[in-house]
Amino acid sequence: MDVVRSAALDPTTAQAALHLLEARMGPTGIDILYDLAYGDLVQRSPYASSRAREALRKKEVYERASPAVQVTLDLRSATACDEKKILLPKAREAGDARTLVPLRELKNRTGCGKRFREDCWPCLRKDNALDSTIASVTQRARGR
Repeated sequence: MDVVRSAALDPTTAQAALHLLEARMGPTGIDILYDLAYGDLVQRSPYASSRAREALRKKEVYERASPAVQVTLDLRSATACDEKKILLPKAREAGDARTLVPLRELKNRTGCGKRFREDCWPCLRKDNALDSTIASVTQRARGR
């Protein structure tokens, strides 16, 4: 896997490596695509990062992803508060360390409105579902 990951970061082999990750390596390949798109590798190759994000938007790629990557992608793409809230049980059940990034971003109480001082996710403040989801995912991530 490290060989393919390295090849995806190399401009001379990136296209072929990204194709392998997308189409031939199952959930493990999709995990690497996720890391290229949103993880620590983003800065190393903007081309690979952009192509990985593009690949992850494809239905057939999403369907081969692990449940953890699926829910993480769902959280990233949901735009309405209710959409995010509906995903919390799935995140609690399937999320991993990668899922914590979009979950923790939901803790911010500012970022919307005219001066970006309003809460973007007010529906998440009505109960402790977000906090309990973060706690569950954190506990599972530490156990691995």
